[in-house]
Amino acid sequence: MMEDMNNNGEERETTDAINASGENDSEIKAPDDAQNMDDASRSLREALDRYQIELPDAVVGKINEYCDVLWTWNERLNLTRHTSYDKFVARDLVDSIRLASLLQKGEHVLDVGSGGGAPGLIVQILRPDVVVELCESTGKKATALGDIADQLELDINVWYAKAEDLLKERRFHTLTVRAVGKMRSLLTIFAPVWNRFNRLLLIKGPNWPDERGEARHYNLLNKLALRKIDEYEIPDAGYNSVILQICRKDRFEEMERRAKELANGEPYDGEIEELVIDSKRNAARAPERSLSQDSDKREPKDGKYARRKNERAQKGAQGGAQVFARRDGKPPKGWAGKKKEFRQENLPDGVKLRRDPRDDNSNKERRTGYPRQDRNSRSAPGRKRRDDR
Repeated sequence: MMEDMNNNGEERETTDAINASGENDSEIKAPDDAQNMDDASRSLREALDRYQIELPDAVVGKINEYCDVLWTWNERLNLTRHTSYDKFVARDLVDSIRLASLLQKGEHVLDVGSGGGAPGLIVQILRPDVVVELCESTGKKATALGDIADQLELDINVWYAKAEDLLKERRFHTLTVRAVGKMRSLLTIFAPVWNRFNRLLLIKGPNWPDERGEARHYNLLNKLALRKIDEYEIPDAGYNSVILQICRKDRFEEMERRAKELANGEPYDGEIEELVIDSKRNAARAPERSLSQDSDKREPKDGKYARRKNERAQKGAQGGAQVFARRDGKPPKGWAGKKKEFRQENLPDGVKLRRDPRDDNSNKERRTGYPRQDRNSRSAPGRKRRDDR
């Protein structure tokens, strides 16, 4: 039985990380006076020199622009605590560079819980040969991500949805997760949708063995293979971070082959599959699968169970990421395109455009079947009874 590759020193480390320029990433060292606020870096280039990170000038210019837009948004919305060049480089940029070095050309990546755009947006800047999409379940953050991507002129999808819902509609090669939740929580969320992606890359700190032990305790790694594929020092922090790869055990050999292809500079040979589910067709087929078959076999004892099972099947087939439109016709939070292009025909297949029921004043009337009453009309009978007494 296959086990994770971290026990008894049996893990096999990948080759030297390949940065965006295609060269080996040099060892990152923090200077002794990095904590001196008077000696803080006054520009991105100065911070890169401080930590001995080399990047092409075009990439540095785009990342510098990203910092300006991100910190402008951060004045209104709490997107990041790393509001200095030194903190940004030592935390966000280092993680993003190491993660970008583990992706093959043409790989299709979903960054889960993108927050302020690290590492998703930064990986897209570092690796334009990789297809990156961002997923954020908080509306305000999704709005900020869409605006940042527009200002940087990045052709990147920003999804305002939960990742587990989005994965019902779309398939990805790799999911990247950083500072979103513990391993146990993530594995529980993604357990029903492991067939929608090939592997999960987690950026974790020094306490990752404890999280792995907790996941094992709850039997969440029984059918999965976990491997530590990178470990590096975080400047000025005094600890190391790791990148963990988790995949199904039947895909482990494929991931090993991918690692060798990456070391040889070979592109990803898998096609990017955008849409994988036709929700309407599956929803129409669901009743034939449950009521017509299960109810005939189990009535009358399990008739109620069969009906509930049918309802769950239909809801599951109809699930997925949905784009909400407000009553005034404006794009919802998280829409990264132009406002005039916010129409159903411009949305990807399988993504439904529907109105937000919270913005409909007749929502209660539709749900209950009774006309809405104002406060005075509802309380009037009660006052009359008290007056009669």
